[in-house]
Amino acid sequence: MRNNYNEHQENLKAKTKKQKNIIDWKETLLYSRILKGETKKFNHGAENSYFTEDELDSVLEMIQEKGIEEPDLIKPFYLKSSLTLLKLIEYCELSGTKYYDSIMELYKDVNIENTLKLLIRSKQLCSVKDILLQLLNDISKREEISEKI
Repeated sequence: MRNNYNEHQENLKAKTKKQKNIIDWKETLLYSRILKGETKKFNHGAENSYFTEDELDSVLEMIQEKGIEEPDLIKPFYLKSSLTLLKLIEYCELSGTKYYDSIMELYKDVNIENTLKLLIRSKQLCSVKDILLQLLNDISKREEISEKI
């Protein structure tokens, strides 16, 4: 009997710990963007310190074609790629800097290979952003319909 009680207490603690990590998407900036109809492309205002979604493709292609190897030439692309990744993580509200720090630890050396990987990660996050926005938009529409029923 005592063992079942302890097991129950452990399960309760585990559930409570998991619930602390639950995000109510209705209270996020990402969801508020949907409600306001602000689902444009990332960095559509063309902030110069990080890449736009359209620039990601062209810069990735250019670096691959030219094969820039000199650290002085690749460094600006590397820095802008890393900042773009950080901004996308913030935009998607994905666990803050913890995720970013783990990626940057993998790609800490400034070279063409890591710059390309950062650009690819940024492109992937743009896709994730689009999927998240569509999903949250669909949830919003579903809730509107269910309230009318």
